[in-house]
Amino acid sequence: MLLQLRFSKPQMSHALNFMEGSIMHVSQRLIRLRRNGTKTLSAITRSLLESPHPSSMADFFTYSPWEHEACRRQYQSALIRWAVEDKQKKLFNPFLLISIDDSLSKKPKESKHFPLVDWHFDAKEGRRYTHGISFITLHLQCGNRSIPINWRIYLKAKTVRRLNHESRKKIPFKSKMVLAMEMLEEIKPYLPEGFIVYVLFDSWYTSRELIHFCRRNNWHVICALKSNRSFKGKKLSKMARSLRDKDFTRVWVESAKTSTLYRACLRRGRLKGIEEEVSVMISKGHRRDKRPEFFL
Repeated sequence: MLLQLRFSKPQMSHALNFMEGSIMHVSQRLIRLRRNGTKTLSAITRSLLESPHPSSMADFFTYSPWEHEACRRQYQSALIRWAVEDKQKKLFNPFLLISIDDSLSKKPKESKHFPLVDWHFDAKEGRRYTHGISFITLHLQCGNRSIPINWRIYLKAKTVRRLNHESRKKIPFKSKMVLAMEMLEEIKPYLPEGFIVYVLFDSWYTSRELIHFCRRNNWHVICALKSNRSFKGKKLSKMARSLRDKDFTRVWVESAKTSTLYRACLRRGRLKGIEEEVSVMISKGHRRDKRPEFFL
């Protein structure tokens, strides 16, 4: 009812069964009643008291006539309204945080017949390649409310060429940067007026195109920078070596369980490729041998 989905009664029944079965499947795993961790449609339907045949739920996702783009627009609008409802607007200087990140859904090496599966670079696994599906997400936070608001599957150029060779329907290749800007453009009409918007991303997405896109929409940018970026005519790594201890301010960063001491130095200037003046923060951990980190 919140999303106002235009489903028929059979479609709504399948959607509710899928959501209820997913919740039951996760709950049974949490209380250790189910050792099998597979989240297949068969496993989800078996979690229901009156379980339908798995093929009927599969047909709902594959053949049932409903428009996923219309559904996407409806839930984006509904979730953003929920995140910034009246009690959240009472915050002093209300602002929205929109973070861009990519993730990897790992698949076994035997799953070679899934058309979207390929080998992707995975920095979390010791800078190795992992077999799976890569996707990019937008995460929106307002006050204490945090929601995933948009996502796209990322296909490598060679994967796109293979799919286009096997199918008549041609798929255009889109880089992660283009997909990120498309997702931001898609949710822009639903963002409320009067809120300050901050877009956050890591150094992988730090580019002139994405920063200019955000600034054209009057959004602020907080992002990581690579050490070879040119700031005020110097590489950031060289600038960090020239700073002395007295140039840094001690900052304690607290999380839910721990507190970490950092030393931070803030500088204003021009970053190569960006027309307007920016603020760059050089951060060092409490250990002397730790490499500095750079943020815009």
